[in-house]
Amino acid sequence: MVAEKQGLTSREAEQLIELLGKLRWPVPENVFYAICENLVSCTVELAVLRSPDDPEILLIERHDKYFDGWHLPGGIQRPGERASETLARIMKEELDITAVGGTPEFIPEQLEFLKGTGSLEVSRGQERTWLFILWVAHEEIPGKQFFSLNTLPSNFLRHHKKIIDVVRIHISIHDCRKDGDDS
Repeated sequence: MVAEKQGLTSREAEQLIELLGKLRWPVPENVFYAICENLVSCTVELAVLRSPDDPEILLIERHDKYFDGWHLPGGIQRPGERASETLARIMKEELDITAVGGTPEFIPEQLEFLKGTGSLEVSRGQERTWLFILWVAHEEIPGKQFFSLNTLPSNFLRHHKKIIDVVRIHISIHDCRKDGDDS
């Protein structure tokens, strides 16, 4: 009876439960998007920064059926995966790096994006984001590009603009603390 109020017959609910029990990640893309439409996804985003005096941020160019433009390295946290493991996977898969000269810093800012809510909406469903910042020296990462935080490309993933705002605030707070220590 409860299932029928949710748009499923009791039998369909039983079938869905059985099928969900068979899922192993990563799932096929169409299944992934169907799941994201109906659940809150947890994402991990990585802001790779260099040049502390004039901060630049690393962006990845993407051309697929979902987006054409620039975005931060990041991805969905998979079931059974810790945020640190998601971060390591992102660094390996999206940046082709397994270790760099620094440790990513977790930024404890609540970032939440809803589907269909305007300029900060995400296409695949509601998301909560874990944000990490990693400062690097002057490394170049093949196929990726650093941009000034003040001149981001126009074809930039919309909801990542909010993440960049948090990065800017974090940098300014860090700079204020550093300036305060010197006096």
